[in-house]
Amino acid sequence: MVDRNACERAGKLTESALSLPARPDGTVSDEAARLHLLAAELKRLNGAQRDVAVDYIPLARYFLASREIGTAIAYMRKALHVADLAGDRTGRMAAKLLAAEVYVAAEQGVKGRELAAEAASLAHDLKDGVSQAKAERLMEASTKCSASRSLRYCPCGKRAPYLQCCGLADEMPGEYLVKVFRKGSTLAASPYLSRGAWGLDLLMMPPETGHEELRTFYSWRIEDGAHRLLAYPNWTARALASARKMVQFAEIDVHGTEAPASAILQAACALEAFETAWKLFHKQDSGHPALPQNRPKKDFTEKSRIADSLNSLSVETFGEAWTREAGDKADTAALFELRNALVHSVGDAEQISPEARDPNEHVRYLLGRGLNLRPAPAPWADRVLTPSVARWALEVATKHVTDVRFAYASLVRKEAADEVSDGILQDIEEENSVLARE
Repeated sequence: MVDRNACERAGKLTESALSLPARPDGTVSDEAARLHLLAAELKRLNGAQRDVAVDYIPLARYFLASREIGTAIAYMRKALHVADLAGDRTGRMAAKLLAAEVYVAAEQGVKGRELAAEAASLAHDLKDGVSQAKAERLMEASTKCSASRSLRYCPCGKRAPYLQCCGLADEMPGEYLVKVFRKGSTLAASPYLSRGAWGLDLLMMPPETGHEELRTFYSWRIEDGAHRLLAYPNWTARALASARKMVQFAEIDVHGTEAPASAILQAACALEAFETAWKLFHKQDSGHPALPQNRPKKDFTEKSRIADSLNSLSVETFGEAWTREAGDKADTAALFELRNALVHSVGDAEQISPEARDPNEHVRYLLGRGLNLRPAPAPWADRVLTPSVARWALEVATKHVTDVRFAYASLVRKEAADEVSDGILQDIEEENSVLARE
C-alpha cells in the first residue's frame, strides 16, 4: 500500500535537496545528502521504492567523493536495484553510469567496463549523445584501471585488499546496520545514523531481568541492492536452555542416566559455543574500544583444550583484571574432562567390587565437590550421571559465562570513564590555554 501523503512529502524533500547548491566537485552538500537520505527512507517505507533512485544516485556520489567506497558501492547497488524495478530505461542508464563510475574509482575495471557498455547501449537507443560519450569515457577509464591498478591495498586508503575491504559492500547493512560480521569499513552507511552495535557487545550482553537470553543475533545486509536479513544463532543461549530442560527431566526421573548425560553435554557445548563466538567477534571487532590495542594479538584459531582457550581469551581481553577462584577454574576443566570421558570413551576396563579402593578420577573430583553420586559398587558412569551432577554442570557453564560478562562490563565501564576523564582533562587544558592567551 502506497502512502501518497508520505510519498508527496518525500518528493518535496528530494526537490529541496536538488535545489541546494552543489559542492565544488559537483557532488551534493552535507545538507542535501541529509535530505536525500530522509526522502529515500520515506519513499522506501511507504511503498514508493521505484522512485528512490533519484536519491540513491547522489548519495552514492556523495560517499564516493568522501572516499567511502564501500558505502558508495552499497548505495550504487541499491540504485541499480530500484532502477531495474522501475523499468524506466533513462533511470537504468543513469544507474549503470553511476555503477561504472563507482567501479572505476574502486579500480574494478572489469565490472566498470561491463556496466559502462550497458549504459552506452541504452544511451544509443535513447539517442542521448552526452550520456553515450560519458559511457565511452568510462569504458576507456575501466580499461586503464584494469591494467594499472594496485592489487595490494584497497583504493579507499585502508591497508587491506579490496575484496577484504570495500569489496565486502554486499554485506553493508545500510540503514539497518548492526555490526556483527563486518570489519574494515565504516560503522554506518551514513554519518546521520547511529553507529551499529559491535558483535562482541551483543555476545557479552546479559539477558534482561526476567527474560531469556536472545536465541539469535540479527543484522541486515545489502545484496545486489536488496535488503536481506542475516542471522547468527546464539548457540550458547540455546545450549544452556537445553541443559536447563535436561536438568528438569533429571529431577523427574531420578534413577535415569539419560537426562544427566544430556545436561552435561549441553553445558559443555554452551561453553564451547561461547568460545567460538568470542573468537569470531574478537577477530572481527578489531578496533573495538574495549579491546586492547597495543597488546600482541594471539592466534586463537589453533586447537587447544577449550578450558585453556577460554582462559587465554579472557587474559587477552581483560589482562590483569581477569581473575577467577581456583575452584571455578577447576570446575570448568573438570566439566570438559567429564564431557570428553562420556563422549570419547576408549573402553578401558573398570574393576567394580566392594573392595575397590581406587575410584574413578571423575568420581573422586565430584565427591570432593560435595555432589550426590550413586553408591558403589557400580560403573563410574552410572555413579556420576545423577541430577546433582547435572545441576552442577549447568551451574559451572552459567557461572563461567556470567564471570566473563561481568569482567567485560567492568572493562567497558572503565574505558568509558577513562574517555570521559580524558575529555575533561582536555577541556581544562584548552580553557587554561585560552586564559593564558588572554
